Amino acid sequence: MNITRVTPILNVADVPASIRWFESLGWARAFSWNARGAIASAADRNEHGPADFAGICSGEVDIFLSQTIPSLRSSGSYMSWWLSGPADVDRLCARAKALGYDVLRDPFDAPWGVREFHLKHPDGHVMRIGAELSCDR
Repeated sequence: MNITRVTPILNVADVPASIRWFESLGWARAFSWNARGAIASAADRNEHGPADFAGICSGEVDIFLSQTIPSLRSSGSYMSWWLSGPADVDRLCARAKALGYDVLRDPFDAPWGVREFHLKHPDGHVMRIGAELSCDR
């Protein structure tokens, strides 16, 4: 067996709201669905109702969003996003703060050679957003 890709699926309360949250941080819509199938242009809704499943992407990375009832949602999961450099970590943290998002931990240089900050999604998922530090710092 050779696994070539893993796509996390986040259980969320509101798929369109989660799409917008990710878009505000630079992600793009990939697709959206509801009970009647695909929604044109990955829109939030169509004549059959709001999206209840969607995909977002950034480069070659995907995350799926699945609307679930509260009893099936967990207290959230942790996920790492990797950026191209430490300055990008600081810029994205500043953007998240400007948007009023819940930054759990400001950017810091970790002893394992990563600059990262922690950002909480509205459904409790924690994004550990980081970049490798240069070996010659």
